[in-house]
Formats: sequence, structure tokens, C-alpha cells
Amino acid sequence: MATGGIYSAEQIKIPPELPEILKNYAKFIIKSNPPNIIASSQEYFSRLSNQTRAMVGGKLSNEQLTTFYRKFTLQKTTVTRKDIEEACQWADVPASQIADTLALGDWTSDQVPWISFWAFLVASVAGNFESTLKLLIQLSSENGQSNLSLIRAAFEFLSSKDTSIDAYVLETIGVAVSSINGNVVPTEGLLTTIGGAFEAKPVVEQKDEPMEEQPVEESTIEETETPAEE
Repeated sequence: MATGGIYSAEQIKIPPELPEILKNYAKFIIKSNPPNIIASSQEYFSRLSNQTRAMVGGKLSNEQLTTFYRKFTLQKTTVTRKDIEEACQWADVPASQIADTLALGDWTSDQVPWISFWAFLVASVAGNFESTLKLLIQLSSENGQSNLSLIRAAFEFLSSKDTSIDAYVLETIGVAVSSINGNVVPTEGLLTTIGGAFEAKPVVEQKDEPMEEQPVEESTIEETETPAEE
């Protein structure tokens, strides 16, 4: 019977992120104090595994964005940094992205506007202003209805941060949103309104510049006189 070790020291490789994983896991158990540690641990590492798979492409999933959104209420739009971090932990948002988003929004105090923070997370997935607004509407929709105050707050925040957005589009969306009656509106109608603002953007025609006349070069072929017929 072999008495040596099953694995050699060279075969045992501890991933460098393991200490951070165990640290976060310990914090989760201490904070939540679950009645069933085994079940809670299984759920925790299952979510961590899903996060790892979702982040292979470098982007958050819609499920993660929705999970974060549902941790808050529109009755309280400003929350503590701890609330943000806990919501991100629940939604499996990487710690590096939390730090980057807080820095991007310049939120250095303990109070953070969660709608603005969420808008940045959605923007990191959507890529451009139009897609971000549409994804915000879709993710926050409940039973085919959207909360206009939430979308308006996100719109105003994002437009103040991105100076490259076309002024005509901003004005068109602002006027359209202001003209809507009520705070809860049909999601499809709101998506149509937002999409119409971008489609209505006037196209600036480029005038053809007059072509410069090229100087006519003198012929280098010498003309020869035709001998007169006798």
C-alpha cells in the first residue's frame, strides 16, 4: 500500500483570488447569520459561480441588473454606501466594478443616489445612450408598466454626465417625457417615445464642395505644317 501523498506540492495550486473569496464569504455569513449555514453557503457559492460565468464576457447580465434594482424603493432614492455594496453583493457585482462606478459618479460621501448608480451599471452593459435608456425602461418594467419618475431621474443624470449626446435628441426626449400625463405609463409606449426621439434626429446634409478647376497644360506636341498640294 502506498504511503506517499496523493498530490505533490507542485500539483497543488491555490488560486490567488481564494483569500478574497473566503473573506467575502465570511463577511456574508457574519452579516446574514443564516439559520442553515449549509444551505446558505450552497446558495452563496452558486450565485458566485453564476457571476463568474456571466463575467466571462466582461459584462453584467440583465438578471444581475434587475436583482440590484429590486433591492431599493423609489420612496428612498438616496441610500448609504453600505446599502449599495450589499445590493451589489447580492447581485454578484464584482468589487472592482463597484469601486469604478462610485469613482465615475464621484460619490465620495456615505450617501449615494441609487438610481444614478444603477444607471451607470446599465450603461456599462448597453453601450450607448439610446440603448441604455431602453434597457432601463425594460428592466424596471412591472406588468407592462414603467415608472416615469425613475426614467426621468436616470435620463437627467446620464445626460448631465455625457456632453457628447446630441442636443436635439435631449430636447426632444425632454419635451416628450414632460408631456406624458401620470407617473406610471405603458412600457411599450415609453419605448416608442424614446425610440422616436432618436429617429427624428435631423440629418445634416453635406454640401458637395465645388471642384477646383485644373489648369490646362499646354500640349507638348509640336504642330507640323501640312505641305500644300501642288
